[in-house]
Amino acid sequence: MSAKIIGFAKKHWNMVLYILFGILTTLVNWLIFLPFRDCEPVTLYNGIAWIISVLFAFLTNKPFVFKSNDWSAKVVLREAFNFYCCRLTSFLLESAAMAFFVDVMAYNAIAVKAIVSVAVIIINYIGSVLIFKHSTSQ
Repeated sequence: MSAKIIGFAKKHWNMVLYILFGILTTLVNWLIFLPFRDCEPVTLYNGIAWIISVLFAFLTNKPFVFKSNDWSAKVVLREAFNFYCCRLTSFLLESAAMAFFVDVMAYNAIAVKAIVSVAVIIINYIGSVLIFKHSTSQ
């Protein structure tokens, strides 16, 4: 069984790294947010945590997951802008889905969050592939 897992991990190494750095990105987000969780306005501190964790995701995904090694200002600014736009789009889609399915339709928040999180991960991965593929193909 472990040989199959190792074989799968080797075959899909970029996906393994993407998941690993995704977990670390979530940890960064929580570590920044938690000290300020009781401060007002909570959305400000959540936003700061989001900005920093997306920066962490960018700085780890660019070289380690997607092998984009051009650090010239022009390339980094384009990639970072597109990366943040992708993440902002998925965040807004997540927020809209949560509002609709939980607040309007009264579905279970945990179940909806789990399903929506999978969709967000897929959207972010596809977006990242497109962003960094464009950069590495030039």
